[in-house]
Amino acid sequence: TKNGDLIESYTWIKKENDFIKIDRKYEGIGRNVTYKENVKFLDTTYNEETSGKFVWSDSLNYKIVVNGNLEQATSVALNKNYRIAQTLFKSGEKEYIEKMQYEVKNNRLVKTTTTTITKTPDKTDTVYRVDVVKKYDDYGSPTVIYAYDDKEEKIVSSVFFRVYTYY
Repeated sequence: TKNGDLIESYTWIKKENDFIKIDRKYEGIGRNVTYKENVKFLDTTYNEETSGKFVWSDSLNYKIVVNGNLEQATSVALNKNYRIAQTLFKSGEKEYIEKMQYEVKNNRLVKTTTTTITKTPDKTDTVYRVDVVKKYDDYGSPTVIYAYDDKEEKIVSSVFFRVYTYY
């Protein structure tokens, strides 16, 4: 981070028999932010590079526009604490809605519960993910996060490692 703004993020996700590596690099200050993203499936030759920007409509709502395509932008609504409350993405007849709930103790984020609803003309599916912070750095920022695909938090589906640089 620089002045509290994220500069780079690296994510590894296990999906079925493959791992997905997502690298993002951000540029800009405040609301004027763009990013470049590289998505790679490690067991295949699939590799995709995209770029995007954040377009704000007011202090709590913005769109993430990928490759300049406003029609497939992700709409994001923040809560009063400026955390993501809901995202909405439409692609053709599919609609994806993510709703987030946060648990904070002693001014630290300890758990995030995400409900993902996928709607098509034929059906609606709901999936849950619970992210639990397991370790913090000296400044209270989460550094190790376990992700569970069930509300009971029994089976770890992913582990996220975060490193912060403070200036």
